[in-house]
Amino acid sequence: MGWIRPINFSKLSGMANVKTRFRRPTPPEQQILERLTVRLVTDRAEQARFDQLIEEHHYLHSATLVGEHLRYVVSYHGIGVGTRD
Repeated sequence: MGWIRPINFSKLSGMANVKTRFRRPTPPEQQILERLTVRLVTDRAEQARFDQLIEEHHYLHSATLVGEHLRYVVSYHGIGVGTRD
């Protein structure tokens, strides 16, 4: 998996003195990254579970979202990251 250098927005906005820090992941970090999966939540039951976890663990204790939004879940080897299940 190749890494793409992020766009240096500091040059676009006139902040030329701000330096962008970038480093490649170490081999152990890369192995972890390659096993992470990020996917969109589309199933209604999964959306309900997502909202339940937000209400339980987010500091605002509210899953009410305003405007257009997408919900994503991250898993590592098929196990949800940040969940206790």
